[in-house]
Amino acid sequence: MDGGGVRRKVLDPGRVRRVVVKLGSSVLTHARRGLREEVIGGLAEQVATLSERHGMQFVVVSSGAIASGRKALGLSGRLDVAHKQAAAAVGQTALMEAYERAFARRGRHVGQLLLTHADFDARDRYLNARHTLDALLALGVVPVINENDTVATQEIRLGDNDTLAALVALLMPADLLILLTETDGLFSADPHVDPTARRLSVIEADVRPDAQVDGPRAGSVGTGGMASKLNAARLVAARGIPVAIACGHGEQPIEDLFAGLDLGTLVLPTAGERASSRKLWIGHARRVDGTLTVDEGARRALQEGGRSLLPAGVVRVEGEFDAGDVVAIAGPDGAAFARGISSWTSAEVAAGLGRKSADVRAVLGDEIDPEVVHRDNLTLLP
Repeated sequence: MDGGGVRRKVLDPGRVRRVVVKLGSSVLTHARRGLREEVIGGLAEQVATLSERHGMQFVVVSSGAIASGRKALGLSGRLDVAHKQAAAAVGQTALMEAYERAFARRGRHVGQLLLTHADFDARDRYLNARHTLDALLALGVVPVINENDTVATQEIRLGDNDTLAALVALLMPADLLILLTETDGLFSADPHVDPTARRLSVIEADVRPDAQVDGPRAGSVGTGGMASKLNAARLVAARGIPVAIACGHGEQPIEDLFAGLDLGTLVLPTAGERASSRKLWIGHARRVDGTLTVDEGARRALQEGGRSLLPAGVVRVEGEFDAGDVVAIAGPDGAAFARGISSWTSAEVAAGLGRKSADVRAVLGDEIDPEVVHRDNLTLLP
């Protein structure tokens, strides 16, 4: 099937029910004028039209709170954390008022969800967020989600709203993730630098690391660039969710995508086994509290053999963590290739480094689990 045929199949309105749309700060705000309410108005029109015509359900992940608050408060230049959070507190109010006005014109309600890493880290809060989204969508409400910038610190931030949108798409789960940005998708090189750069209409999420996939870097009013969008696409690909990256400045980019127009870049999940929701939660939603470095034999056993991590294969432990915390697992080269829920504390791992199971029991007692990380609690990273 050619690229056009793939796009028509994947973006067929009859096949897509739940959609996450992420709007970046560069789309929603202007450096001097502040919030672009016409963009929010256009989004509301498209969401309402597609919902009424095809029964689609939409969740919006919206940037723009800090940028909007900066304008309202007259703040300029580089802001420290406290002033960013103050700007977010003021800007979030204006942002939601704009969404409420826009959707009210089409007889729709919006509901605000402000999330932090803790909402994804704790399994009960993660599932409660999913149930809340389900209830809002069943009531015909359009959820508008943002990271809670008023309380998030650098240590617990999700990173950027591309990552947040990907986590929300996994949480639902969604049938499609749309990332609206200031440029028309991914290119063979940065189009601002290379005039010969060509737009990539369709690519797969596992594009080779050495492939020339590029785009403009993050702007002054946003935190994400094209690299973060491709990373988000790779994240949701493990769940079989395609991603459309397109310019958000057009009149109706979302409707145009579903109408079959060749715009932006469609990132397809690679064919193969799909990870479970729980495995993805372990690998991408939870905070990492430590790192276990393993030898080459253990790396192969985990990556190629689907085995559990035993203490004999661990050569170094970093960080302090308890049993039940998530740890990164790195190979001899120091690169993390997996994450998992540790059955041991960091002190127990340090005491059991490189030991056989019988020796471990002699040192740590018979009650210790034989596996440092059981394979059911381990996720390989892309």
